[in-house]
Amino acid sequence: MKTELYYYDVFPKVVRAGAPTAITLRPLGLHAAFSDKVHLTVSPLQERAYPQDDTPRGVRSYDLTPDADGCLRFTHRFDGEQEHYLLFAGRDNTPCCLSVYSVNDDLAGLIPLMGDLHLHSIRSDGRQDPATVAALLRQQGYDFIALTDHGNFSGSLECIDAYKDAPVEMCLMTGEEVHLPDCHLHCIHVGGRYSINAMVDTVFAQMERKNPGVTARFPKAWTKMEGSDFPGTMTESEFRRRIEAYAKTLEPIPDGIPRYVYAGFCWICDQIRAAGGLAIFPHPYWIHDSAEDARAFHGDERLTWYLFEKQPFDAFEVLGGENYYEQNGFQTVHYYEARAKGLNFPVVGSSDSHSAVNNRNAFIAKTLCFAKGNSTPDILEAIRAGRSVAVDAISAEYRLVGEFRLVKYACFLMDNYFPLHQAACVEQGRAMQEYYCGDRGEGLKLLQVLNGRIERMWRKYFSF
Repeated sequence: MKTELYYYDVFPKVVRAGAPTAITLRPLGLHAAFSDKVHLTVSPLQERAYPQDDTPRGVRSYDLTPDADGCLRFTHRFDGEQEHYLLFAGRDNTPCCLSVYSVNDDLAGLIPLMGDLHLHSIRSDGRQDPATVAALLRQQGYDFIALTDHGNFSGSLECIDAYKDAPVEMCLMTGEEVHLPDCHLHCIHVGGRYSINAMVDTVFAQMERKNPGVTARFPKAWTKMEGSDFPGTMTESEFRRRIEAYAKTLEPIPDGIPRYVYAGFCWICDQIRAAGGLAIFPHPYWIHDSAEDARAFHGDERLTWYLFEKQPFDAFEVLGGENYYEQNGFQTVHYYEARAKGLNFPVVGSSDSHSAVNNRNAFIAKTLCFAKGNSTPDILEAIRAGRSVAVDAISAEYRLVGEFRLVKYACFLMDNYFPLHQAACVEQGRAMQEYYCGDRGEGLKLLQVLNGRIERMWRKYFSF
């Protein structure tokens, strides 16, 4: 976190462009107290002077006197959608720079939320149980998660159930990684009412063959949310006939595109949407063992291009859980090439983490979305509408992938809001752990005390 955020609080941080807004600068300690007079300059970051052209700028300066509470206050109209530097000298004349961001009307009123839509627990091949994963990620500042265990819905429902009587201020969504017979392309299902894996009767048996003993760890055979319209289970032979029939409706499928795999992926995406969920196309450039005991990308490049063109999915996992360049690097370049060809689709970032403890891959990719609220419907709507950015946190210097306009806004938030947000979430995550696997009563008291903290931060820092 940059030094100025330890010394000063500025609020609101995000304002409506073109609207006069009252800004407060609060010193955080006597060492940061303002002198009797402070000269402050507001400098729009996207505007600069070109002397030969006499270019006008929106720079404005204020001579301010601290109020009785030690704060500086001024009202300014922040024009355009951009970052504005607040430049002033600190108590020891050290140059200081805080920031405010102004957004246009369509982003005004939306909340920036950070989350992970691809995670694993002990309900498949992960290391921690679902509720513990949620508590650990809350400590890292995550607003929402979806447990997406291989072949089953159980982990996500268990996670939701664990905290159903506690105020956690974290959106816990349903999810699963869908693996149906010979549909070799994985598909991430987030937010639906029932399991797509459970629609084929052999899926759990396949899980047991791949991970002996895993199904014995299931607390109950959860396949759906209570009261959902789960359509029932079919046999594997019936499923194969259904995919073959479905493939005929997709004709003509070009030569070189695996007919059954493509049709199966499209059918799965349709079923996810029928369940009210979001269908995510993950990690085409993940290098893994193929059926021939060889190594290959998860998705053939011709198939990936064809999926980009047809877009049966709702969002593309442009950043995933591997550290080697081929996965996220190739996926990012491929995404931008697709955009250059006029193909546009929402993007997300996910860790595909199998452990949230001492694991280099645990937090290396995230999704930042701009939503109306922190609920499953609001988050899914934001992503479907393209209001999301993928965050690459593999190295100390983060990288962002997405629409340029949103990337610029996200960059500001990564530097000026989310460090404070994460610090506020740490105690909630620890209280979740206490509630789930410690003193339940003490954990509940802590969560009740902390409840509403993040919502108050939203009201403080986002002026709409």
